[in-house]
Amino acid sequence: MNFIVRLLRPRRPPEVTIGGEDRPYMRRWWLIPRNRFANAYLHHVLRDDDDRALHDHPWLSCSIVLAGGYVEVMRRADGCLIRRYRRPGALVFRRASTPHRLELPRGEFDGVAAPSWSLLLTGPVLRSWGFRCRKGWIHWRDFTAGPSGETVGAGCDRPTFKLGERGWPPTTPSWSAIAGEWRRRRCALRLVLDGDLQRWSAR
Repeated sequence: MNFIVRLLRPRRPPEVTIGGEDRPYMRRWWLIPRNRFANAYLHHVLRDDDDRALHDHPWLSCSIVLAGGYVEVMRRADGCLIRRYRRPGALVFRRASTPHRLELPRGEFDGVAAPSWSLLLTGPVLRSWGFRCRKGWIHWRDFTAGPSGETVGAGCDRPTFKLGERGWPPTTPSWSAIAGEWRRRRCALRLVLDGDLQRWSAR
């Protein structure tokens, strides 16, 4: 599907470069004028998402993988992390509140990450977005650094928020955090018994 990338890619620099020009994480082009109803972005992902926590989004979205592919890390209802490979041509629908993280596949011999291209279609903004740390939800402005969250910040070391602060969603209530920790420990025990520790490596 590389011809679709060549067809969609504008002949201009990206509107947004996340991670800085020296070591960019992702380049983003706006395919239509940005508006509050629906948007279309071309994404060129050059390295993995921040592995300190899964993140959610401010809108409903549909992602179409155009080239390269990626591994999507998600959390099951029981708290266990799972990985799904999204190959070129894959169509992925996500709710705004669905936490995930992207990892790029690596070469068998050199271990170098292979860049990925995708088309992201979004609806209107429904909520604030942030990161799902073990102790609760953290707003993106506090997790990351830079005016648009383009650089690495304090991450999960920042405090979580109470109901009504920083918009929606609020921080996870204490009883929910306790239940989540119990699920994580139960999941870890299951993975140890199964001899599979790789899915427990991320938060």
